[in-house]
Amino acid sequence: MRVGIEFSNPWWLLALVPIAAFFVFVLVKRRSHRLILPALGRFLLCAIMIAAAAGMSFLRGSHLQQVMLVGDVSQSAQGARAQIEKQIRAAIGNMPAQVRAGVASFAGTLSMESSVSQKPVFETFESTLNTRQTDIASALRSACALLPSEGARRIVLVSDGMETKGDAIAQAKALAGQGVRVDVQLVSAAAGPDAQVTSVAVPWLLYSGQRFDVVVVLDANQAMKGTLQLYGERELVAEAQLSLAKGENRYVFSLEAGAAGLSVFEAVWESGEDSQSANDRLQAVAKVAGKARVLLAEGKPGNAGPLQAILQAAGMQADVISAWMIPADFVALCKYDAVVLVDVTADMLSGGRMELLERYVRQAGKGLMTVGGDQSYALGGWRNTPLEQALPVNCQARGKEADPTATVLLIDCSGSMASGMEGGAGKMEMARQAAIR
Repeated sequence: MRVGIEFSNPWWLLALVPIAAFFVFVLVKRRSHRLILPALGRFLLCAIMIAAAAGMSFLRGSHLQQVMLVGDVSQSAQGARAQIEKQIRAAIGNMPAQVRAGVASFAGTLSMESSVSQKPVFETFESTLNTRQTDIASALRSACALLPSEGARRIVLVSDGMETKGDAIAQAKALAGQGVRVDVQLVSAAAGPDAQVTSVAVPWLLYSGQRFDVVVVLDANQAMKGTLQLYGERELVAEAQLSLAKGENRYVFSLEAGAAGLSVFEAVWESGEDSQSANDRLQAVAKVAGKARVLLAEGKPGNAGPLQAILQAAGMQADVISAWMIPADFVALCKYDAVVLVDVTADMLSGGRMELLERYVRQAGKGLMTVGGDQSYALGGWRNTPLEQALPVNCQARGKEADPTATVLLIDCSGSMASGMEGGAGKMEMARQAAIR
């Protein structure tokens, strides 16, 4: 039988130090043998009171030990699986008579391989688990629950320590507080050929019928061949046979946005050379809206016709109205994704419409495009207006004054200039008049 002592409030034991020092001081100072027994009795009384305050209790137990051997079978530890199985078999073979042991495997969850007994039978892991996750904390909790309560309890974890979920250290500390010892044997898995889908980039906002690119980035630790598949709403929409180079690899899929709503895209890498499958897929989400609506406001009838045809050919809904008819209501205007002003004067945007367009761009984040003409920008009176503030241009009219220049006139004074021309005017006289003008 083993006997132990446990204190629930061990800090009270520090009070024994000053009390013991006080009794020693009194005995040394008075140097009386008659005071030894009374002082010792008082010290023992104080020690008993402090021990009671510290929550002292006696623990009795047998030499029996209950041990759970927990092996990591997750994807990251596949390269060390044979090593883990060998260590567990060696631990069972060297097990003392007072030890009862069981074997369990884990990845995302824990599975019992051999129940706790004096002679557990184990050769290899046989359970089928989801190896894409490694939850060591959950495995420790489950292993503790499977241990019998009689005797000392112990968990031996054989793993590479690469957890993807939970907090193993916090869980081990919690078990230690319950009197369950956790020992760890780290193993290192040999790094085999591996490629991972690092990122999948799609535009956040799409419109039905819009062409867009899906950019997939893959990183490989060595060259390999395989298939990159792209799924949209769980259906295969594109795939490509690739030969990856070591390092970063990019591939672009060109697609057309479907119906309105949220669209989930998933890139999946498949290769017989890849030793890790847990990092071979990744998702991205895009919001698909209906067709983009564009409001074309024209200053003169017919000016917006060619632009309307271009936008409609691109799959957009383009509505043409007179600039005088632009909605004066913010909510009504925000039904459009963009507004195009085609040769519009400032007078046509009366009734607060200029301020509304500036707010439409600044607050709603909508698009505003202006197409110039003989009655827009500076000629249309846009100078110092809210519309000018919403545009990246300056609407100030500038003259055609040329910058100051220096001019040098070279006049031919040779003999041929002395002769006259038809009409009686001399060449030199004509040169003088040209210089003056």
